Amino acid sequence: MSFLDLQDITLSFQENERLFSPIRKFNMSIKKGEFVCLLGRSGIGKTCILKAIGGFLPADKGKVLLEGKPVGTPSPEIMMVFQESHLYPWLTVEENIKFGLRLRQKDSVEIMGEVSPLLDITGLEMAAHKYPHELSGGMKQRTAIARALALNPRLLLLDEPFSALDVTIRAQLQDFIQDLWKKLQMTIVMVTHDIESAILTGSRCIVIGEGGSIMEDVKTTSDKLKDRYDPAFGKMVRRLEGALEL
Repeated sequence: MSFLDLQDITLSFQENERLFSPIRKFNMSIKKGEFVCLLGRSGIGKTCILKAIGGFLPADKGKVLLEGKPVGTPSPEIMMVFQESHLYPWLTVEENIKFGLRLRQKDSVEIMGEVSPLLDITGLEMAAHKYPHELSGGMKQRTAIARALALNPRLLLLDEPFSALDVTIRAQLQDFIQDLWKKLQMTIVMVTHDIESAILTGSRCIVIGEGGSIMEDVKTTSDKLKDRYDPAFGKMVRRLEGALEL
């Protein structure tokens, strides 16, 4: 049985009094521990799929199943990190990461025991007492990811985490997310429009076409595909670019 299953999903939303149905009868299965990147043109419905997985957008038809159980409303089992970090500006990095644990009414010693390893694994130890306005875009995203991981989710969803970053910080965050996935061996689904980021970070890339059709579904685990200067990397970029143009 797959870890995550989307079965004949149809998704709709209303905008300016018009009903849009970008995704129709979409199917996707993900194994536990996979890092799946969803690619597609703007407006194709990638984020709608991500929101459906997280329980933020109910499906009109079909089912979203996590280890065979229907996903209903949002829950700590599935955490989503959005394009904007949405950190609380009046809290430090450490306090932002602690926030969800405090809501669970855990004592301070237990909370710090869970937060300290996260500060270490995300490289935020030196920034623990800084406020969001003192952080770079990449450090803000790291903090948002650490805050999500603090609740020990079974599935992590990332929505365009590189979109607001410059080239240098984007490359640093790509390395960070790839390393984090290897260390934690958790299941991640990421939406991105950046083909290179998808290949470099993910273990599998899926190109979404009109109506939720799947134009490409390829594994990207090869070491050659994690080196942007390797010919195999360039070949994969061109392959996925071709699928996006169909």
